[in-house]
Amino acid sequence: MFDDDGEHEPPPDGRQFDAVTRFEEPEEPGPGDLGPPVPEPPEPSGETPPRVQLLFWALVVVFNLAVLAVGVGLVLILFDGNLTLGGQVLLVGLVLLGYGIYRYRDAKREIEALTGEDEAKG
Repeated sequence: MFDDDGEHEPPPDGRQFDAVTRFEEPEEPGPGDLGPPVPEPPEPSGETPPRVQLLFWALVVVFNLAVLAVGVGLVLILFDGNLTLGGQVLLVGLVLLGYGIYRYRDAKREIEALTGEDEAKG
């Protein structure tokens, strides 16, 4: 069936298979090759008006206080069993959340009026 006599002579370089010499180790990927390219942020078009900065930071403070108060109120109710104090703190947090949403919508209209941008653009 086979015309081989059973004896195999190794090649002179000592390798048994020719396929081993055809493939090389892949190169190690660099840190930039491990995913999609990182997008660059757009360049700012100009200085932000101080009123817009004030509205932004006021909203950040209101929403942070609202999240803190809701969290602390829930912890007082659920883990300490203090329904009176926990309920009051939770209520303050929910009121701050409602106020923050109201101020956000109002600030959005005010910023659009200050910058002259329409809502469809942004």
